[in-house]
Amino acid sequence: MRIVCCSAGVSPAFFPSPHNAKLPARRRRYKNPAFVRSSIELFLTSQFHHKKCGLLNRVLIRCVVLPAVIAIFAIDGSAQANMKVRVGKAIGEAFSFTPLDIGSETGIFKKHGIEIEKYDFGGSAKLQQALAADSIDMGLGSGPELAFIVKGSPVLGVAAMADAPWLLTLIVDKNGPIHAVGDLKGKTISVSTRGSLTDWLVHDLSRQQGWGTDGIKTLPVGTDVSQISALKTHQIDGCVIDLAAA
Repeated sequence: MRIVCCSAGVSPAFFPSPHNAKLPARRRRYKNPAFVRSSIELFLTSQFHHKKCGLLNRVLIRCVVLPAVIAIFAIDGSAQANMKVRVGKAIGEAFSFTPLDIGSETGIFKKHGIEIEKYDFGGSAKLQQALAADSIDMGLGSGPELAFIVKGSPVLGVAAMADAPWLLTLIVDKNGPIHAVGDLKGKTISVSTRGSLTDWLVHDLSRQQGWGTDGIKTLPVGTDVSQISALKTHQIDGCVIDLAAA
């Protein structure tokens, strides 16, 4: 059983290598996933079941949840001093996933005997392929990815790290023909991968406008950098990316 931490929002055959590393070796599955599940559920219940939780508190909770989940996962997997945990991010540039980077760069995980092996993927579908291939232990993705469970993906959603997807935006060429939402009908908007949060958002926007789910065309391009490049070369009419990259 693999673990997925979802950031925002509501059938693998080939596993492509992540952008920044070679494909890691397979490792034995853990014997007691029930321990991981029950421990995480207890932690999340104490943190999230508060009626009043401001923005600052939510940000602080995110920074606490990820190290806690990784620590529980590491303890469950082995009692050795330096436990290696392989963690994949659906999009490397996503701001919601920065707690992983902060924990690694500041030595928080290392202080507790946990070695993080980080992999950045070009979208949710590729992250799910890595999880299904048992090539990573944890994945940081989005809510729509949980639909892969229905299709047989061997993952377990354990934590909501973010709220509504306010950190995502749809951008277009300022000199192009799109100046309002109504101009998006029939246009091609790039997303990371099929089944990703960005893909779902475009289709839902089309539905809200009364055009059906396919009133706006989507094109899987991968990372935010790749999408911006495609926009600059006029291969697409717009793209859905993280605000930090816009």
